[in-house]
Amino acid sequence: METVRAFVAVPLPESHQQKLARLRRELSSLAPSRLRWTKPGAWHLTLKFLGDVPAEGPGGVDELVRALRTIVFFPFPFKAAGGGFFPNASRPRVVWVGVGRGDAACRRLAAAVEETLAPLGCAPQKRPFAPHLTVARTRGSGGRNGAAGLLDVQKRLQAEDWPEWEVDRVVLFKSDLRPSGAEHTPLGEVSAVRDGGETGEPGADRKPAPGGARPVRGSRPGCI
Repeated sequence: METVRAFVAVPLPESHQQKLARLRRELSSLAPSRLRWTKPGAWHLTLKFLGDVPAEGPGGVDELVRALRTIVFFPFPFKAAGGGFFPNASRPRVVWVGVGRGDAACRRLAAAVEETLAPLGCAPQKRPFAPHLTVARTRGSGGRNGAAGLLDVQKRLQAEDWPEWEVDRVVLFKSDLRPSGAEHTPLGEVSAVRDGGETGEPGADRKPAPGGARPVRGSRPGCI
């Protein structure tokens, strides 16, 4: 059975893609041997990683897209703020930028995606959802100088003033892993409800986004 590696995310606007490219140029010298930067143009906020899903048939791409299009959400303002490391500064694996304005709305949206895809066999997230934007991943220890460089990167990210923008769509992406980095292809999307209930997709059967995720019993890892 043919499968695709997929995830659900909010794509970031061009203003953020360009700013990431500039930051990458400015900050790469601080920890040159340790950082593998997110590719500008593909930056996004992941709501749910699905892993390998069927390309066709039950639990496949078409069913996932149809399910996502039943979600109702309204446009909301978003502004990035802060930054740090996952899992922590002592063992940094991921460099991230946080969410200031729009944090609660992102959590409700992720909960809606979680609940909507559960009947298709998508397992709940193992960890509580924490809205963030992955800026880079680290590799190697880098020694004392490398650690100092990462802290300089963190300070720079925390001081950055990001432009505010409006979240108005959610996209199901296909992810192809390449030597040069992952390449993301949109497979389908759902648009926010606007004036008078108009949306970018047929929405007669769309349901309001829940206030919080509800674990689904009996769901299995991945989507099958």
